[in-house]
Amino acid sequence: MDAFFVDSGLTYDGRDAGADVTFTLSGGDEWTYQETLTFTTTTDFFTGVSDVGDSIVLQDETGESLRLTILEYTTARIVSVLASRTVPEEFRNIATSGFDLARDTFTGFDHLTGKTVSILTDGNEEASAIVGAVAGGIGFKLAYPATVVHAGLPIVADFETLNINAQGESIQDKVTNIRSVTLIVEDTRGLMAGPDADNLLEISPTMSGEYDQPIESENGTMTANIISSWTDGGRVFIRQTMPLPATILAVIPEVIVGGA
Repeated sequence: MDAFFVDSGLTYDGRDAGADVTFTLSGGDEWTYQETLTFTTTTDFFTGVSDVGDSIVLQDETGESLRLTILEYTTARIVSVLASRTVPEEFRNIATSGFDLARDTFTGFDHLTGKTVSILTDGNEEASAIVGAVAGGIGFKLAYPATVVHAGLPIVADFETLNINAQGESIQDKVTNIRSVTLIVEDTRGLMAGPDADNLLEISPTMSGEYDQPIESENGTMTANIISSWTDGGRVFIRQTMPLPATILAVIPEVIVGGA
């Protein structure tokens, strides 16, 4: 979530935005996701109609997130919200403190007006956006609010191995075919691999299964089939275009050696 791999970028971090703010969630009957509820703070917190569409994020005692989408701004202390799921009893008409704030609109990007930016939201890549006029200034708007956002000019990082060489065997004068490659990596996500820059396939990540959690980084081995053909040299080309970390410790290709 804290990965910052963009150029000339900015960060929004809404974690613990309401760490010291006491609030009460009220107005529920069955307390389901279909009911409009009232979120009230004891101090001024909300700024205006620009808060509509944003989300207040609570963590229940099991560690599961409860998102409260703001439907209407009433005062700096009162907003109407819609819960993402049935509200746990610990939040029903009970004064509590501490929450995160997820925003959907971001400004301050005047220096990147007209540019396409890469965006990382809550640890996952978001569709790129063109910076322009939005409510409150120059920036962009997300389809869904996020708690931690990094955005800036995209970075393309390329990595290419040298020609295949085998100890005790002469293969420099032979054609080779690489069908798959295994990478040994550390804290890595988002790579593409292939025989060259024009024939790359994405290496599929390991999914966590939790819809509201970021995809975990890989540590250890990543294996992927690549577009194969008979070539001289037998190189492997790896590219990172996403605003995500990548540390490659070793490249182990599956090589078939042909004739001269």
